[in-house]
Amino acid sequence: MLSLRAWPVIAGVLLAGGLPACSPLPKVLRQAQAGQTITVQPAVLESNGENVRFEVTARVPAAHLRKGAAYNLGLSYRYQNGLREDTIGRLTFISGEYVYDEEQKDMLVIRRQFSFPYSPQKSPGELLANPDARLTRPGGKRLKGREVLLARGIVTTSRCATPGYGPAAATRNREQRPERHPGTAVLL
Repeated sequence: MLSLRAWPVIAGVLLAGGLPACSPLPKVLRQAQAGQTITVQPAVLESNGENVRFEVTARVPAAHLRKGAAYNLGLSYRYQNGLREDTIGRLTFISGEYVYDEEQKDMLVIRRQFSFPYSPQKSPGELLANPDARLTRPGGKRLKGREVLLARGIVTTSRCATPGYGPAAATRNREQRPERHPGTAVLL
């Protein structure tokens, strides 16, 4: 039999062992995703030379902030019917990476430009955000959220244009040579 004096010690050990299991990650993830908005500019991705360039703006409620935890949005591009996926970058809501929204002071904003190399096999595809919450200490746990579709496909019309044969080229050629109309006399 255990004495009554041993019970407080045993209860303290059990309680201390159970504290790490009380993780803030589910609450951080739930609060961040509750009011988040993620926009991509341009709305439809477009190849620009050999790259696909775009800007991502993420707005997340400030209520999710917890000491020792961070909310992340990992960006990836999935193509070839979901068989291939490229990592594009990451937006992390930690101190120094975000600003407060000017219109809604309770929202945090990160705006960042990204690009990835274009190749014909990447169209069609889709740009995805993979949210997660993680503990910031080394080897900290991570809790993943549901992925969010941000944009589909890549418009390649700029790759079809041939340089030097558009309206600008026609104007440039006209400026170099004087125009002569039939029946117009040039007096000297």
